[in-house]
Amino acid sequence: MEQTTGHQMQSRDTEAWAERVLFDHWRRMEPVEKAALLSDLCRSLHRLQLAGLAVRFPGADAQELELRAACGRLGRELVARVVGEERLPEGV
Repeated sequence: MEQTTGHQMQSRDTEAWAERVLFDHWRRMEPVEKAALLSDLCRSLHRLQLAGLAVRFPGADAQELELRAACGRLGRELVARVVGEERLPEGV
């Protein structure tokens, strides 16, 4: 794997030329395009988190899954302050 001076490869399974192409593409992107890409990634991660929680808690409804996801992202204490301790699912 080739390494350019001053550059540390980001992934061991990617060739240096491919990484340069990717980084060049990112440099040419407008800030709004980068923001949209990041937003899409965040939405995808949230869907994956909900899917994983649905497997772990098969009887949970959508609201419980969202609360469990929020506790995972933001911390139980903050979510309890916002929605109220009584609304948190057991075991969170």
